[in-house]
Amino acid sequence: MNKRKWLGSGLLLVTAIVWGFCFVVQRTGMDYVGPFTYGASRFLLGAAALLPLTLLRRPDRETRHRSIRAGVPCGVLLFLGTSLQQAGLQTVSAGKAGFLTALYIVLVPLLGLFLKQKVHARVWISAVLGAVGLYLLCVGEDGAGGMQTGDWLLIAGALMFAMHIQYVDHVAAGADSLVLSCAQYFTVAALSAVAMLLTEKPTWAAISDCMPMILYGGLVSIAIGYTLQVVAQKITPPAVASVMMCLESVFATLSGWLVLGEMLSLREGIGAAVMLCAALLAQL
Repeated sequence: MNKRKWLGSGLLLVTAIVWGFCFVVQRTGMDYVGPFTYGASRFLLGAAALLPLTLLRRPDRETRHRSIRAGVPCGVLLFLGTSLQQAGLQTVSAGKAGFLTALYIVLVPLLGLFLKQKVHARVWISAVLGAVGLYLLCVGEDGAGGMQTGDWLLIAGALMFAMHIQYVDHVAAGADSLVLSCAQYFTVAALSAVAMLLTEKPTWAAISDCMPMILYGGLVSIAIGYTLQVVAQKITPPAVASVMMCLESVFATLSGWLVLGEMLSLREGIGAAVMLCAALLAQL
């Protein structure tokens, strides 16, 4: 394995850790503000935090314009994915929602077929193993149950995340990572703000009470996590990247144990181990 692949996988592993621990933070934030208010606040904060670094880089004019043009569609896909996920979480258990959302581990290589991408057999095996591990980790002993509206919303969100991963892979190589990231964050913040004004009634007091969760969501999950994704996908195939990023479910379970005192069952432990094996297989 060459150094560039190690670097890409390492960055995606950090991304998965950041996103996994953000799951607890995001759930807690919903106790204070609505989903669009939380989304608008954290993405605006993430964009603002990244803006000074973006201005200091000073890429050439063509690269800057190309990065901004690429960042807007990225932001639209990211907004749709996060919004559909949050809508589904309102009616679906967290475990089942985690499994359905992370189905992008299979959807990414499937989309790759339509884009004529070469996906190695071991990556397909990794994707299937990852899906099995996700099921064991996220879905309880009573199984997934019947499909309801919330389930379909989460599957639609998973498709948006898969399309986001593929689109980032398509545009990242010719774009400046920081400019593209900043553009997509401002896009998500703007769309979330419009949805917030149309559907919610936020107050400054509620936002102030939610500020610790917004700070983590904006500075760590957004400014660091999603930016590392863009950087890593310059040197990592999308199917492999999806396997690595799906490890967020493992770290979400770990954060629930560390922060909320949620115990890890034998079934969940086996699921986490299977997912780790899938991630390692994808790197061989």
